[in-house]
Amino acid sequence: MTEQFELRLAIPSVWERIDPVREAVRKLVGVFADEELQDALSMVSAELLENAVKYGKPSSDLRLSVGVSSGSIVIEATNEVEPGSAHVHSLEERIRWLQAFGDPLEAYTAALERIYTGDGTTGSGLGIVRIAYEGGCEVRCDTSEPSRVTVTARSRRTLTGGTPT
Repeated sequence: MTEQFELRLAIPSVWERIDPVREAVRKLVGVFADEELQDALSMVSAELLENAVKYGKPSSDLRLSVGVSSGSIVIEATNEVEPGSAHVHSLEERIRWLQAFGDPLEAYTAALERIYTGDGTTGSGLGIVRIAYEGGCEVRCDTSEPSRVTVTARSRRTLTGGTPT
């Protein structure tokens, strides 16, 4: 039987809250996962929150949820954005770009190359690629509401009987 858990947080959109939440996610995931997966998913939560703070609407709360869905650990960050924000379009483009690669390592290598060569793009988008490669997650976003963005990272590793596989 697969263990089920879920954590939902609403936190202020400030940088100082990211590290304590990252540590909380690490401890929560540690109940079910080995150290490697704990590190990966705590990094994923931090990257999602950093993007939410950086590109979100100031003075609005962020929402983070961590849970198990169909045996996979899922981390979602939701934040308010200004309607028509260019960052939403950039996020969607970056995720499409990432998904065009057959392997997250290929995307990670290409992203690092773009940074190294200074191709003139604004914002590296490396955080989303790190989530896919280093975090071992599939990344999706929901921008169906004009002033809200939800980014979902689903671990490719599943939990069976409380043990990651």
